[in-house]
Amino acid sequence: FSLQIEGTRGKQLSIYLRFAWVLCTWCTCASICQSMLQLCSSAQLQALSEFYNATNGINWDYGSCPYVWNFTGIEINPCREQWCGITCIDDQTSIRDLSLSVFGLKGRLPQSIDQFVDLEILDLSGNELSGRIPSSLRNLTKLVLLNLFNNKLTGSIPSIFSNQSNLKQLVLTLNQLEGTVP
Repeated sequence: FSLQIEGTRGKQLSIYLRFAWVLCTWCTCASICQSMLQLCSSAQLQALSEFYNATNGINWDYGSCPYVWNFTGIEINPCREQWCGITCIDDQTSIRDLSLSVFGLKGRLPQSIDQFVDLEILDLSGNELSGRIPSSLRNLTKLVLLNLFNNKLTGSIPSIFSNQSNLKQLVLTLNQLEGTVP
């Protein structure tokens, strides 16, 4: 924009207006950029934290993967930081794949696992997960692969899998589960 003001005061005002315009433009861009960098929802970050704590994350075996899960800092972003075992959808706003096979996970799967609403792949095979399969998995309607092979899961195989129309592979062998796959 252009504003014509004469005299010394006019030049100072003009400089201030230009500065204000640049500052507003920068703030607007920064706000847009910040919202674009808000990659995972707070619900998903909370669910990741609960998953990490429930499965003894402090003792996981990352193997040769250098990008360990880190919940410290101001901007926690597993998508941008490429945390081990996590793949995000293309726009990096949600987790698509959680593959932590043979990571040394121990404990129970938390109900909050259903916060990963865009999850297509959940591979937790070869760990020491125990307890029942959470009923909240029914809310993961985009799930294509669920691999819980070779854990210590117990109880009945939940009927929730009969309503999973996208589920193509369900691997539950080598657990102490009862019943048949619906």
